[in-house]
Amino acid sequence: MTNNGTMENKVCFYNFTEVGQDQNTLVGGKSFEQKMISQIEYVDSDRVVIFTEDGFTIFKDMKKPEIQAEVTLKEDMKSIAVDDKNILVVTGVAGNIDDQIVHLYTLQGKEKMTKKVTIQYSHIEMEKNEILFTGNQNCFILRKNGTEKFSFDFGKNYDYFFPTTRENQYFFLDETTIRIVKLSG
Repeated sequence: MTNNGTMENKVCFYNFTEVGQDQNTLVGGKSFEQKMISQIEYVDSDRVVIFTEDGFTIFKDMKKPEIQAEVTLKEDMKSIAVDDKNILVVTGVAGNIDDQIVHLYTLQGKEKMTKKVTIQYSHIEMEKNEILFTGNQNCFILRKNGTEKFSFDFGKNYDYFFPTTRENQYFFLDETTIRIVKLSG
């Protein structure tokens, strides 16, 4: 959308049920002005997280959307992940692993944990009470309370590393094999 020749980024929420009928289905929205919107994550049917270049906004109550929290970050975002209870943001300078900080937030926008990490990774995800950082040959597991659970360089490329249904067991897949990695307590 343009406003006086300037680009404006706006998120609009529509409801095509009876709730939105009296408002031509448009039930809410927010202008982010010239901030770039990098990602939109639907946490559940009633909550949405909008990531911008300098933070994120949490909307709740999709029948009549309202802002639940807005978080502004001082550092650049490198990675984000969302699950049904948390928002994860890794900040730092791209290409520099020495200044990476993991920030874990509640869905109400309250910061629960921060932790400096120095791991090279290409993928990040949250599973249960863990944050998994995976790369071509290495894996790092951080508990959501900020304690390190596992860090290992497998010495060869792998395709996937993810938890099984059993606690402390993970699948390790490369191009020829599937292995189960068991961690002690």
